[in-house]
Amino acid sequence: MEIERNEFGLSMKSALKIISIPGNNSELKAVMGEGVDNKSITSYFYGFVDISMNEDNVYLLNDEKDFSKITEDEITKVVLFLSCASGIETPGEIADDGTLKNAEEIQKGLSVNDEEKIVKIKEKQEETERVLSEIIDGIPENIGQKSTVDYFLKWLDQEMKVPDDTVTTASELSHMGEMLEQVYLQNHLVAVTEKKASVLGYAKIFSELCRRAGMDSHVVMGHWNGKWSQDEQYVLCAVKIGDQTVYVDASGAKSSSLAGHRYLSEKEAKNRLAFADCFQYD
Repeated sequence: MEIERNEFGLSMKSALKIISIPGNNSELKAVMGEGVDNKSITSYFYGFVDISMNEDNVYLLNDEKDFSKITEDEITKVVLFLSCASGIETPGEIADDGTLKNAEEIQKGLSVNDEEKIVKIKEKQEETERVLSEIIDGIPENIGQKSTVDYFLKWLDQEMKVPDDTVTTASELSHMGEMLEQVYLQNHLVAVTEKKASVLGYAKIFSELCRRAGMDSHVVMGHWNGKWSQDEQYVLCAVKIGDQTVYVDASGAKSSSLAGHRYLSEKEAKNRLAFADCFQYD
């Protein structure tokens, strides 16, 4: 696959979308959580990693439905869907034994870009950059890192909301292209342009703002240990403030469980969230 850097991160000159990856699925989990890198197309919502396979094209989620529970280093291939691809509507066909039957057809359909889609993607990227830059420019002068984090949370609370119709919308979509355009964008930075984001979208926006403000931050995925929800997937944001790493509930969706708090220590975070093994901590 031919990918080159440009001002938006990854160019879209080629859309080959079946790729091999290193034999460490922790890296893939990080990709699925955050995007290829901080400035890549997937950070804006246009990339979607799916159909994780072994060397024999066997879909690893055929039996285990929860990606975060796959701990063996057995993932060697994935399909990377980009919404600029002409054949984005082609679904994967999984055989009874878990084999991706139409890998060749998918690769052919995703190898050609639609130029009109590329123009729209770049327009959205530019709009996203404008909004993020405005938020950063609005940071009050002479405030510390904790106050800066508070400012970001206040902006999210005032300007964003979690959509309540995502499940209904997703059930009405017919192919991956529609999913990327109408639902998946809520999981990525581009959600700031629509003022609607999923819990994951909130976390990615928040972590990106923290990084732009000079603080190390990343999204931490896992399973929430709640009184009534023992196996609910959730995300927190790890942020390094001074010499301490704190964990932030960016969307505030768990505020009732946390007595209104948004900040957790690492011990508190691990008591609440069973971390997936995406990251290592020093």
